[in-house]
Amino acid sequence: MIFAFAGIFSTFFGRICLYRATELLGAVRASLLRRLPPVFAVLFAFVIFGSVPEWRDVLGGGIVLAGVLLYFGPLRKLSTATPLGYLVAIGFAAFYALAYCLRSLGLEDIPDPALGTFVGAMAGLAWLWLSGCFQNGLRKSPLRSLSMRVHWAFRMLRFAQSAAKFHCGPYFPSVGGAANVPYAAIYRSMKFRK
Repeated sequence: MIFAFAGIFSTFFGRICLYRATELLGAVRASLLRRLPPVFAVLFAFVIFGSVPEWRDVLGGGIVLAGVLLYFGPLRKLSTATPLGYLVAIGFAAFYALAYCLRSLGLEDIPDPALGTFVGAMAGLAWLWLSGCFQNGLRKSPLRSLSMRVHWAFRMLRFAQSAAKFHCGPYFPSVGGAANVPYAAIYRSMKFRK
C-alpha cells in the first residue's frame, strides 16, 4: 500500500505539478526548480523516519538550494512569472521527495524494488485514468487519447529502467534514461502535428 501511495504522489500529483509549473514558468525555470527534491527529502526523512541528516546530506541539500537561489537572484526578480508557478513547482519537488521517502519506508517491509516500482507505477496510472474518466465523462476513455497512451508507454519505460538498474547496475539504465529526450520530441511532434 505504501508503494501505491508513493506512485500516486510521484506519478499523479508530482507530474501534474511539473507540467503546470512548466506551463506557468517556462521550461528553464521549472526544470531548475525540479532539482529541489533532495532538499525536501532531507526534511521528510526527518519527519517520517526521525532520521537526523548527516553533514553530507545538509551540505548536498544546501548546494542544490544555493544553486537554485543563485539562478533566480534577488527575490524581486521572481515577479517576472506568476507566483502560482513557483508554488506549483515547489509542490512538485515536495511530492517527489515524499514519494522517495515512502518508497524507502515500503522497502523496509517488502525489500523488492522492482515490485515497489511496478505497484507505484500502476497505482499512479490508475489514479490518472480515474481522474481522466471523471474529467471527460465515463463514456470517453482517457486511454483513447494520445497523451494517455504515451504516458503509459513512458511509465513502462521507467519500470524497465528500474528493473535494469536493479539487475545491471546504474550505468545501463542511465543510457535508457537518455532516451527520454527523443521520446519527448516524438511525443511533441505527434501531439502538435497539424
